Amino acid sequence: MKRLLSTALATLIAMSAFSTCALATTDANAKTTAVEQENIEYNEHATYSEYLESITNIPSAAADIVLDATKLTAKTAGVQLKENYDGVAGTAIYTGEEDSITFTFDVPGTAVYNIFVEYHTEEGKNVSIQRGFQLNGDLPFDRAGQVVLNRVWNDEREENGGFKKDAFGNDIRPSQVEDFCWTSMYVYDPLGYNPDPMKFAIMAGTNTLTVASVKEPVTIGKVILKPVLDLKSYADVAKEYDAQGLKKYAGEELIFEAENAKEKSDQTLYPSADTSSVSTSPYENYKQIINMVGGTRWQSAQQSVTWNVNVPEDGLYKLNIKFRKNLYSGMLSSRMLFVNGEIPFKEAEAVSFAYEADWAISTVKDEQGNECYIRLNKGDNEIMLMVTQGVQGQYVQKATTVLAELNAMYRKIIMITGSDPDKNTDYRLEKLIPDVVDGMKTQADALQSIVDGITAYTGQTGSDFSSFTTLTFQMNSFYEEPELITRQLSMFKTNIGSLGTWINDAGNAPLEVDYISVSAPDGDEDSVKDATKGFFAGLAFEFNRFIGSFIIDYDSIGNMNANPNKEETVDVWLSSGRDQLQTLRAMINDKYTKETGNEINLSLVNISALLSATVAGIGPDVAIGTPKAEPVNFALRGAAVDLTQFNTYEDVAKRFSGESLIPARYDDGKKVGVYGLPDAQIFQVMFYRKDILSQLGLNVPKTWDDVINTITVLNKNNLEFGIPISTTLDPTGGVLTFYALLLQNGGKLYLDDQTGTDLFTQEATNAFKIWTNFYSNYELPVSYDFQNRFRTGEMPIGISSYTLYNTLKVAAPEIEGMWDFTTIPGTIQEDGTLDVSNALSPTYTIMLSQCDKKELAWQFMDWWTSTDAQAEYGQGLECVMGPSARYNTANKEAFARLPWTKRELTKLNAQLENAHAIPEIPGSYFLNRHVNNAFYSVVNQDTDPKDTLMDYAKTINEEIYKKRKEFGLNTGDNQ
Repeated sequence: MKRLLSTALATLIAMSAFSTCALATTDANAKTTAVEQENIEYNEHATYSEYLESITNIPSAAADIVLDATKLTAKTAGVQLKENYDGVAGTAIYTGEEDSITFTFDVPGTAVYNIFVEYHTEEGKNVSIQRGFQLNGDLPFDRAGQVVLNRVWNDEREENGGFKKDAFGNDIRPSQVEDFCWTSMYVYDPLGYNPDPMKFAIMAGTNTLTVASVKEPVTIGKVILKPVLDLKSYADVAKEYDAQGLKKYAGEELIFEAENAKEKSDQTLYPSADTSSVSTSPYENYKQIINMVGGTRWQSAQQSVTWNVNVPEDGLYKLNIKFRKNLYSGMLSSRMLFVNGEIPFKEAEAVSFAYEADWAISTVKDEQGNECYIRLNKGDNEIMLMVTQGVQGQYVQKATTVLAELNAMYRKIIMITGSDPDKNTDYRLEKLIPDVVDGMKTQADALQSIVDGITAYTGQTGSDFSSFTTLTFQMNSFYEEPELITRQLSMFKTNIGSLGTWINDAGNAPLEVDYISVSAPDGDEDSVKDATKGFFAGLAFEFNRFIGSFIIDYDSIGNMNANPNKEETVDVWLSSGRDQLQTLRAMINDKYTKETGNEINLSLVNISALLSATVAGIGPDVAIGTPKAEPVNFALRGAAVDLTQFNTYEDVAKRFSGESLIPARYDDGKKVGVYGLPDAQIFQVMFYRKDILSQLGLNVPKTWDDVINTITVLNKNNLEFGIPISTTLDPTGGVLTFYALLLQNGGKLYLDDQTGTDLFTQEATNAFKIWTNFYSNYELPVSYDFQNRFRTGEMPIGISSYTLYNTLKVAAPEIEGMWDFTTIPGTIQEDGTLDVSNALSPTYTIMLSQCDKKELAWQFMDWWTSTDAQAEYGQGLECVMGPSARYNTANKEAFARLPWTKRELTKLNAQLENAHAIPEIPGSYFLNRHVNNAFYSVVNQDTDPKDTLMDYAKTINEEIYKKRKEFGLNTGDNQ
């Protein structure tokens, strides 16, 4: 009887827990507004692995089907037809960023095809071209919507073919120049999990293929549906070589330096200088010589490098690759080998490189470990290596599937227990969600099989697999004792996060290449040069490095003038990082100094040292990237220059939104000056998980009333909504939230004469109550990591800086296509419009008053904040650091030039146009501090919101009064 009652009770609780999806739609629409909510467009497609399983019995096609302009049956308005374009006969089809084209064709019988595209690269925003391939109006599988078409990039060289050098003989990183040309490639898995070209099953009869733009323009010549690429094994190809009577090369080893690549698919694949090993070729003591290519910049699927290899005769050669792979010890890095545009044999689909702390030599080998030889023609040959996951990709893909299952299981658990369950309560999860408990065993076995498979394939084990071991043990324990789930839920979540991190790392395949060489297939060991130079050479190298640390001025590397005229040189401090420094220094050398003849002494300095250095008289002339409070702080003390005194100021100021200049304005009682030019800025947007909100029947909230309805539904499912508050890591997050609500309610922070706060108004009280009520009444979390909770799905919607977009794109590939962003929630005004005002937070470039070359300094600031310079700097950072480093420029036109899609840019501009900067005044640091104190007083101590805000507003005003009096400013009547 007791068992029957407990079972019935468990069933009743389960029905209650899982009826919330039905309740979601009712609650979400309970309060209607005058603003139409944004519908969520989310269509879940089969994964590529699931798709492959569904078409295993369909045969490969027998012949090509060519799709060109003659089979074009639909196109969008932006599509252009080009005749005999760039030397290729026929009609080519230009497609812009928002275009799509549809071909109609007949298939004689149901068959599987690969897709091969002949295309011409076009000028865009310097990122990879992306297209979606739809069959008969729909994506056949998820990754068909993310297909990448590579670009063609070259190094900018001197007339003699070498690299540009600085005044001290160091090589300077070459700029990357795009070659707009005809090229072609198969359609590959954009994540690199499958080395073969992707397969598409096409039914017999009439079909359509739609090529839809995702990113960047491209001109398409032909789309060719080809029979599935069936590569022969090396053993079979070797027999053909013998039958053809091909001779084996018998000469000396021919070395081709990796830094002298013919072309690259990505601008991030610039060659670099390795000074960490004496074995790197070439190498010079005390100088930085460009001598390698690759590393973490060459790790993403489909990135390729091509070299030109000139050989003296037709024949068979052994291909040697001098490499270093010193990251991710438990995983291999794999490259697909192309010789003169084709993969020569099956084994070349994934040439693998094992973990090596120092340089080593690798050759192409078959499954038995025997060396494979490649056929080269007399004269020039192209050798291309393209990133792929190889065999281990299938295991990474399986791990991605496991991660998705574990995240779904975790969400089901917290929908019953909450994210912080009572450890003394038996939730009887084995009765409520038996599929989750049983799934623990299934997923544990799956993880173990992944570890076993990778270990068997690579022959290596590494510390990177420790998260697998911990998670596998934990899930087996949960299966045996379900009551442990609630006791260890926090650790379970952490372990899931570790698995996600492993997948993100394993999906990368970094590799450094010093050179490639060809040698005699049957040569002895001495026929191939050793990869390293031995113990004594290494000892001498370390000694020279030690001596070099005393004689090399590393800050001067990259300067083009060894002895600049100090009287005409502007000292500039930058506070970002070394990659940013090198990018800007290259721009100064190539553009600014060349165009103006003026020298810039650029230094990387922690910005916190700026004030003390200025007081000591050793500060710079110009500082880049200063926090938004600094222009006024320096102006108060007479340490910054008023930029309005320069003749061209008004023209320069037009580059920015008027709001971004507000924090740099200071009224000293005589005039209003501007003491900084905005260089970068952030503002907030709202991110949301399309998959989870769709499951819950929720629309994207447009107003704060909608947010309350959304929170209600999320709470019923033990999920969370993220609204920023101030924390140690983000000390201004709460103030930005409060300011957005204040603006939307018609209030402002300060009085017009800036002699005190304007927080005694009803508008301020209303905004403060709305903000604190989210935490007092709806128990929003006051401490959280939005990025991680967004990935797991426990916080499927929240507000954050728009720069999180770049991080999610790079660091969370497992939820690609499952999320989006939009403007923050707004407040409906009396006229029915929706006000989505939010806070804008810039950083500034300022000129210090100690500068005795003000006109030269202003000339540099004018150039630095110009549209061309800001756009080039942003593109340069992505070239060096990848898309996660996308620059948040404050220049309006430069912002539009960065690699955002038109759809993304429209959303960002919609928020940016409603972004307002917080003014900076004497004593304003007290506002940040005490608004946060007022918030925590209400939330933690349950004080009255209105009285609390008033009390702290008085404290803020007292400090403002004190500071204004200290600096001889008008104090008003608010003391």
